Amino acid sequence: MSDQHPAEKPNPSTNVRGNPGNPGGQPGGQPWGPPPSPQQAPQQWGHQAPQQAPHNPAQQWGPPAQQPPQQQWAAPTPGGPDRPASAKRKGGKRGPGGLGFGIGLLVGALVLGLGGGFLGGKLSDEGGGGGKVDAGQVDISGLNLQDLVSVQSVADRALPAVVKIEAINARTGSTGSGVVLSKDGEILTNYHVIHAAAQGGNLEVYFNDGTTRKATIIGADPSTDIALIKAENVDDLATLKFGSAKDIKVGQAVVAVGSPYGLDSTVTAGIISTLNRPVAVPGMDDPNKPMIYPAVQTDAAINPGNSGGALINIKGELVGMNSANKLAASSDEYSRADLGSIGIGWAIPVDVIEPIVEQLRKGGEAKHAWLGIVPDDAKRAGVAQGALVDDFTTGSPSEAAGVQKGDVVVGIDDRPVAEGLALITTVLHYQPGDEVTLKILRSGESKEIKVKLGEQGNLIEGLS
Repeated sequence: MSDQHPAEKPNPSTNVRGNPGNPGGQPGGQPWGPPPSPQQAPQQWGHQAPQQAPHNPAQQWGPPAQQPPQQQWAAPTPGGPDRPASAKRKGGKRGPGGLGFGIGLLVGALVLGLGGGFLGGKLSDEGGGGGKVDAGQVDISGLNLQDLVSVQSVADRALPAVVKIEAINARTGSTGSGVVLSKDGEILTNYHVIHAAAQGGNLEVYFNDGTTRKATIIGADPSTDIALIKAENVDDLATLKFGSAKDIKVGQAVVAVGSPYGLDSTVTAGIISTLNRPVAVPGMDDPNKPMIYPAVQTDAAINPGNSGGALINIKGELVGMNSANKLAASSDEYSRADLGSIGIGWAIPVDVIEPIVEQLRKGGEAKHAWLGIVPDDAKRAGVAQGALVDDFTTGSPSEAAGVQKGDVVVGIDDRPVAEGLALITTVLHYQPGDEVTLKILRSGESKEIKVKLGEQGNLIEGLS
């Protein structure tokens, strides 16, 4: 949020004061969002028309209107006859500087790059003359051998468990990715990927071996952009397991798998750039009720269609779900062309995903940990970083614990809080009932207050 709007009132949808047209935006006022579809230029909020479904090119999809694809190549058919079977199946706006943001229904995947490598011990070449060349010993002390695992080995393990998803209704459609979680067809994806199906449409899932199945929605959490679907008539599917959020480190190599621009089974690679980046993108059901999460940021190229895909560590474990990115855009106001990724993308971390998936499996509404604070950016109180406690919601556990209006929260346990939005997203790492320590500045003095987190179904409630 920008500190250039001192007279603004709190956005009742987010409980965060700031520019209501830019929740979760950068300090400069630019919004974040998943990438735009290749058929339409970025808009200020980041919403884009979804990529047109390949099997019905003449269909006019709902707002905003979009132009026919201008690609010089045809979208490939999912899968292929030369791919190994992965499972048994039953049945047959541009912003300043020319940067634009997109949250198209084709969202970008985060990927991290590794290179294959080899370690030389003693290397020698004995020729016919009996000569011997000693290449010396390579010092590998302090080296993490996991970082030398090739992308190929990770891809071999992950590809069978990542699918392409198409969601279509009478007005609109989208293409994205998904991660198989169970042998009988449970698939993790983004809510914005399956939104068209949630509005009365159909879901199709394309597997790595080329087969296609219908799917149904088990449940969704629009507040965090998480959804769980179920493919029909499948069994013995290849799956990915959740990794440990505690093991995710900045600089770590990771691999992303998904279907950018409808190109299924695409693998990319890079590193983790930072953790706990507060992200808010326009909500699918209501743009004034954004989807928020504490993102894993990566420098990997993210493109439309990767949303819902897997961000994987070198062990082949799922550590995040690729969900949003920042794209470069043409400075030509007439072309408004999408120039692709600039190496800033976001994934929803596994410790946010896993408990929500468990709740959706049981058919319930997702519940989130809750502080009951209406935050503002601390800069408005003359503090460089932190979340200013501007007000409380009804029944606030923080107010009950002794937090006061005007306090500045600078951290939750060992996690720093740099802005108002971060106060809300950081709490998503926890569960209702957990006790956290808020690190607070009050009248220039540091304090610590323990708060037992409450439970909230809708993260984006207004002031009561």
